[in-house]
Amino acid sequence: MLAITSSQIFPVVFGTLFIVAGMLIAIFSLRLRNLTAAAQSWPGVRGKIVTSSIEDRRRPKTGTHYFISVIYSYQVGNQELTGNKIGFGGTVQYRSRSDAEARLSRDYPAGREATVYYNPENRRQAVINRTPTKWWVGLFPATVFIMAGIVVAAQAFR
Repeated sequence: MLAITSSQIFPVVFGTLFIVAGMLIAIFSLRLRNLTAAAQSWPGVRGKIVTSSIEDRRRPKTGTHYFISVIYSYQVGNQELTGNKIGFGGTVQYRSRSDAEARLSRDYPAGREATVYYNPENRRQAVINRTPTKWWVGLFPATVFIMAGIVVAAQAFR
Protein backbone atom coordinates (compact mmCIF):
# COMPACT_ATOMS: atom_id res chain seq x y z
CA MET A 1 0.00 0.00 0.00
CA LEU A 2 1.23 3.46 -0.90
CA ALA A 3 1.24 5.90 2.00
CA ILE A 4 1.43 9.63 1.32
CA THR A 5 3.09 11.84 3.90
CA SER A 6 1.97 15.38 4.67
CA SER A 7 4.91 16.82 2.69
CA GLN A 8 3.74 14.89 -0.38
CA ILE A 9 0.13 16.06 -0.30
CA PHE A 10 0.70 19.47 -1.92
CA PRO A 11 2.65 18.21 -4.96
CA VAL A 12 0.25 15.32 -5.49
CA VAL A 13 -2.87 17.53 -5.27
CA PHE A 14 -1.31 20.35 -7.32
CA GLY A 15 -0.01 17.90 -9.93
CA THR A 16 -3.36 16.15 -10.14
CA LEU A 17 -5.17 19.47 -10.65
CA PHE A 18 -2.79 20.33 -13.49
CA ILE A 19 -3.34 16.94 -15.12
CA VAL A 20 -7.13 17.31 -14.84
CA ALA A 21 -6.99 20.85 -16.27
CA GLY A 22 -4.89 19.60 -19.19
CA MET A 23 -7.30 16.78 -19.85
CA LEU A 24 -10.28 19.16 -19.82
CA ILE A 25 -8.55 21.47 -22.32
CA ALA A 26 -7.76 18.47 -24.55
CA ILE A 27 -11.35 17.21 -24.34
CA PHE A 28 -12.70 20.66 -25.25
CA SER A 29 -10.33 20.88 -28.23
CA LEU A 30 -11.24 17.42 -29.50
CA ARG A 31 -14.97 18.08 -29.08
CA LEU A 32 -14.54 21.29 -31.09
CA ARG A 33 -12.76 19.29 -33.81
CA ASN A 34 -15.58 16.74 -33.91
CA LEU A 35 -18.29 19.41 -34.01
CA THR A 36 -16.52 21.29 -36.81
CA ALA A 37 -16.10 18.06 -38.78
CA ALA A 38 -19.77 17.11 -38.31
CA ALA A 39 -20.91 20.59 -39.38
CA GLN A 40 -19.30 20.12 -42.78
CA SER A 41 -22.26 17.86 -43.67
CA TRP A 42 -24.96 20.03 -42.10
CA PRO A 43 -27.55 21.30 -44.57
CA GLY A 44 -27.61 24.97 -45.41
CA VAL A 45 -30.68 27.17 -45.80
CA ARG A 46 -31.09 30.76 -46.82
CA GLY A 47 -31.18 33.10 -43.89
CA LYS A 48 -30.92 36.78 -43.19
CA ILE A 49 -28.78 38.78 -40.79
CA VAL A 50 -31.36 40.70 -38.76
CA THR A 51 -29.01 42.74 -36.60
CA SER A 52 -25.29 43.13 -36.32
CA SER A 53 -23.23 45.29 -34.02
CA ILE A 54 -19.89 45.77 -32.32
CA GLU A 55 -19.60 45.03 -28.63
CA ASP A 56 -16.70 46.25 -26.57
CA ARG A 57 -15.33 44.69 -23.42
CA ARG A 58 -12.82 46.40 -21.21
CA ARG A 59 -10.21 44.29 -19.51
CA PRO A 60 -7.93 45.76 -16.84
CA LYS A 61 -4.66 44.34 -18.16
CA THR A 62 -5.22 44.21 -21.91
CA GLY A 63 -7.50 47.17 -22.57
CA THR A 64 -10.60 47.23 -24.73
CA HIS A 65 -11.42 44.43 -27.14
CA TYR A 66 -14.14 44.52 -29.78
CA PHE A 67 -16.42 41.67 -30.82
CA ILE A 68 -18.92 41.23 -33.61
CA SER A 69 -22.42 40.31 -32.50
CA VAL A 70 -25.07 39.10 -34.95
CA ILE A 71 -28.60 37.78 -34.87
CA TYR A 72 -29.84 35.99 -37.96
CA SER A 73 -33.11 34.35 -38.89
CA TYR A 74 -33.65 31.19 -40.90
CA GLN A 75 -36.41 28.73 -41.63
CA VAL A 76 -36.28 24.95 -41.52
CA GLY A 77 -39.50 23.42 -42.82
CA ASN A 78 -42.28 25.49 -41.29
CA GLN A 79 -40.21 26.46 -38.25
CA GLU A 80 -38.85 30.02 -38.00
CA LEU A 81 -35.61 30.12 -36.03
CA THR A 82 -33.00 32.64 -34.96
CA GLY A 83 -29.34 32.20 -34.21
CA ASN A 84 -26.43 34.28 -33.01
CA LYS A 85 -23.40 32.03 -33.48
CA ILE A 86 -21.10 33.05 -36.31
CA GLY A 87 -18.79 30.03 -36.15
CA PHE A 88 -17.18 27.49 -33.86
CA GLY A 89 -14.63 28.10 -31.15
CA GLY A 90 -14.13 31.36 -29.36
CA THR A 91 -15.44 34.70 -30.45
CA VAL A 92 -13.01 36.60 -32.65
CA GLN A 93 -11.78 39.69 -30.87
CA TYR A 94 -10.32 42.80 -32.41
CA ARG A 95 -7.93 45.28 -30.83
CA SER A 96 -9.34 48.24 -32.73
CA ARG A 97 -12.93 49.22 -33.30
CA SER A 98 -12.13 50.12 -36.93
CA ASP A 99 -10.92 46.55 -37.65
CA ALA A 100 -14.12 45.12 -36.15
CA GLU A 101 -16.27 47.59 -38.09
CA ALA A 102 -14.48 46.74 -41.35
CA ARG A 103 -15.12 43.02 -40.84
CA LEU A 104 -18.72 43.67 -39.81
CA SER A 105 -19.51 45.79 -42.85
CA ARG A 106 -17.71 43.36 -45.19
CA ASP A 107 -19.10 40.06 -43.91
CA TYR A 108 -22.06 40.58 -41.57
CA PRO A 109 -24.05 43.74 -42.35
CA ALA A 110 -27.65 43.77 -41.16
CA GLY A 111 -30.04 42.90 -43.97
CA ARG A 112 -27.59 40.69 -45.86
CA GLU A 113 -28.68 37.22 -46.86
CA ALA A 114 -26.47 34.44 -45.54
CA THR A 115 -26.37 30.69 -45.74
CA VAL A 116 -27.19 29.25 -42.34
CA TYR A 117 -25.88 25.77 -41.60
CA TYR A 118 -27.90 23.90 -39.00
CA ASN A 119 -27.61 20.62 -37.18
CA PRO A 120 -30.38 18.37 -38.51
CA GLU A 121 -30.59 16.68 -35.09
CA ASN A 122 -30.97 20.03 -33.31
CA ARG A 123 -32.23 22.75 -35.65
CA ARG A 124 -31.47 25.48 -33.13
CA GLN A 125 -27.74 24.71 -33.33
CA ALA A 126 -26.61 26.75 -36.30
CA VAL A 127 -23.73 28.80 -37.66
CA ILE A 128 -23.20 31.04 -40.66
CA ASN A 129 -19.52 30.17 -40.97
CA ARG A 130 -18.57 26.50 -40.69
CA THR A 131 -14.94 26.98 -41.62
CA PRO A 132 -12.82 24.52 -39.64
CA THR A 133 -11.32 26.13 -36.57
CA LYS A 134 -7.79 25.84 -35.27
CA TRP A 135 -8.93 23.26 -32.71
CA TRP A 136 -5.41 21.86 -32.43
CA VAL A 137 -4.18 25.07 -30.81
CA GLY A 138 -5.67 23.88 -27.52
CA LEU A 139 -3.59 20.71 -27.57
CA PHE A 140 -0.37 22.62 -26.82
CA PRO A 141 -1.50 24.06 -23.47
CA ALA A 142 -3.21 20.74 -22.69
CA THR A 143 0.09 18.93 -23.16
CA VAL A 144 1.97 21.52 -21.10
CA PHE A 145 -0.53 21.22 -18.23
CA ILE A 146 -0.45 17.42 -18.27
CA MET A 147 3.35 17.24 -18.40
CA ALA A 148 3.72 19.87 -15.67
CA GLY A 149 1.24 17.95 -13.53
CA ILE A 150 3.21 14.73 -13.96
CA VAL A 151 6.48 16.45 -13.10
CA VAL A 152 5.05 18.16 -10.01
CA ALA A 153 3.30 15.01 -8.77
CA ALA A 154 6.44 12.94 -9.37
CA GLN A 155 8.42 15.33 -7.14
CA ALA A 156 6.44 14.04 -4.19
CA PHE A 157 7.98 10.59 -4.57
CA ARG A 158 11.64 11.50 -5.03
